[in-house]
Amino acid sequence: PARPNERIGVFHVHTTASDGGGSIAEVARAAADAGADFVVVSDHNVVAATTKSEGASSDIPATVIIGEEVGVFAGHVVVLGAQGQWREAGEKADSVVFGAAHKAGGFSVVAHPFGTKRIWRNWEVSPIGGVEIWNADAEWRNDSALELVRAALGYFSNSTAALLSLLDRPQEGLALWSKLMTRGSVVGLCAVD
Repeated sequence: PARPNERIGVFHVHTTASDGGGSIAEVARAAADAGADFVVVSDHNVVAATTKSEGASSDIPATVIIGEEVGVFAGHVVVLGAQGQWREAGEKADSVVFGAAHKAGGFSVVAHPFGTKRIWRNWEVSPIGGVEIWNADAEWRNDSALELVRAALGYFSNSTAALLSLLDRPQEGLALWSKLMTRGSVVGLCAVD
């Protein structure tokens, strides 16, 4: 449970607007059922519809924050809060996308900078507002086939222990975050993806 003035949320979730498995309403309900106060939806290269147009009702206690996961030459970036049509469709230049997001009031978070899927390659781009120091999707991809089979078999007897066996301490992410903090304030996030 959250402490007073603390909010617990889920960051970097996809919906059926890109490669996720549920609508915004379904994602919001799942987040609320899991005890989250908010959920950040960041579909790939598309700003998902608002919760109202998706049919989410006001009885869902989790706040939905809509962002966008943008593919750029250096990797992926989650942009939150950018107003209006903030970028040219198809633009992939790192500095152009970060600059456009910042100009439109957006906050840019480097997504899954490590792992096997899409490693981030440009740490000089600015402004980096945040970085995922841990990403659930990238996390399971770094495990061997044996570790995945062991977790799958163990899931039936102790699901929590089986899933936790796949998690590693994000040493590389924490070191990177520490380095980025020497340049200014950078938010460190753990993401679902």
